Amino acid sequence: MHLKKWLCMLVALVAANAVFAGSMLPKNLANPALPAKTIKVLSAPTTVNGKYPERSQLEYIINSSFLPYELLPLLQPVGEDLEPVVDTATALRAGLLAYEADVRSGRQLTGNNKSIDGLLQQIPAIFNKIQNSTDEITDEILPVLEALTVNIVDNQRKINAGDIDQELASQLLMTFAYQKAELEGDLTGRVSRIFQQEIQAIMQSM
Repeated sequence: MHLKKWLCMLVALVAANAVFAGSMLPKNLANPALPAKTIKVLSAPTTVNGKYPERSQLEYIINSSFLPYELLPLLQPVGEDLEPVVDTATALRAGLLAYEADVRSGRQLTGNNKSIDGLLQQIPAIFNKIQNSTDEITDEILPVLEALTVNIVDNQRKINAGDIDQELASQLLMTFAYQKAELEGDLTGRVSRIFQQEIQAIMQSM
């Protein structure tokens, strides 16, 4: 996997989230160059009244990272080229939601959920090793993303493991991990700026 592909996924994801949110979003959130701010607004839990239950912050991040891809068949015809995107996002979301439910329960994590938790905790420290470019962490981050994919896919029953695109899964999880780390304040200022600069460069090249 060329690591920069995840940036394209991130730009597309923020744009998709903006489309789903429509006119309910403030104008500055329509700019995919501001993913951290977008995700923070979309995922930050607030006290609400009504029939729709409040979600945990982690659940909001999971949904904003994967649900737009999972819902593609409801918005447009999905051909063979997009089927792996839908299947992979669906599996990752289902596996991560199972993990989130276990975390929220307060029980001691075991099995796949314990492995997922440990791998997710490794990622911010890897991100923070970046000095000039995200390419610097490719060799270290990819094995973590691959192991994370295996554990997450094993944590769900919606999609067969054989229908998962491993490279695409790594790209989607890289996007999710970045959003999670940014929102939770786990990135240094230098690393956040590098991520933002690379996202801006991707946008300008499109």
